[in-house]
Amino acid sequence: MSMINTVGRKSLKNRILVSIIYFMLILSGLTMIVPFMITITGSASNDFDYERFMPVPRFFWSTKDRFVKCLVPYFNFYRDWNKQMKVYCPGAEAYWSTWSLIGRDINGVDKVAEDYLNEFNQNPNRQQLIAADYATFTESYPLADKVVYASQIETIQFLIGYYSKKLEQKYPLKVAEMSSAELRNAALKALGEEWMLPFESFYNIKFDTEMNYPMDFQGWFPPLDNKKYLSYNSFKEVADAHFFTPGIEAKWLDFLNDNQYSYSKTDMVFPVTEDKPLELKKLWLEFKKQTAPASPAIPYALRSAWYKFLGSEEVGQLLNIPQSRSFNISH
Repeated sequence: MSMINTVGRKSLKNRILVSIIYFMLILSGLTMIVPFMITITGSASNDFDYERFMPVPRFFWSTKDRFVKCLVPYFNFYRDWNKQMKVYCPGAEAYWSTWSLIGRDINGVDKVAEDYLNEFNQNPNRQQLIAADYATFTESYPLADKVVYASQIETIQFLIGYYSKKLEQKYPLKVAEMSSAELRNAALKALGEEWMLPFESFYNIKFDTEMNYPMDFQGWFPPLDNKKYLSYNSFKEVADAHFFTPGIEAKWLDFLNDNQYSYSKTDMVFPVTEDKPLELKKLWLEFKKQTAPASPAIPYALRSAWYKFLGSEEVGQLLNIPQSRSFNISH
């Protein structure tokens, strides 16, 4: 039964009261919906835009935002990643030291992205040729001199598969009788025995130390006797082969079908690592040149180390550069 009768609703006082009630209900609904939308947006965010707290992510309508957001898997959380990014992306602002700072600088993001997008739109054929040349160059670049960001999810996914496959090759009959949980526990035990480090769970394992090795130090050499480092190198190899890149596997299989390449199991043709047949590797390079020229494994740019050295206090005193100024090539 209505609290306000039909006749009473016609008075100005009651109409204002009803309007206020509806306004308060709508406002209360928004206070529930907006935080819920921000939570959903957060699940589709990465380090670039996670701290924006927007109900609708900007990359939905901004190509420029998507461009910079997609750089995160290439430059993230390894040693001096921001300096590496500035070498590959000279237009990056000097104060872009963290992804949260970059994400908040919307004008700077648009400016950097616009330069690259305009260049591509003006001459797409030239840009595609550059991309194909880059794919060819990185295909033969030493894996030890590449840097890769290893997220915890990807690390866990790789290590479970890597050590499960090792066990399957060594004890095929025994592994065939194991459940998924048993195989996972056996893989964790095998990893611990090989690394000589006990772990209670795969979730306790990270490659943080390996990502922060000083590749720019003249006296540093890869610890090839370290089993964990060798596992990290295997991780870099599959990352370099786009194992973790969404959508690449399906496109690659379509490419193989179009080229009438026969195979019985997917793991025979993906990821394409060094042990795969030469014919397959040649097809993979052609595919990369057309579809996926840039993998998450990128050559370590020593130019950043030179910038760091030339910007040091020692060089500044040698060249008589005032402390208020920074080194540039004109000096």
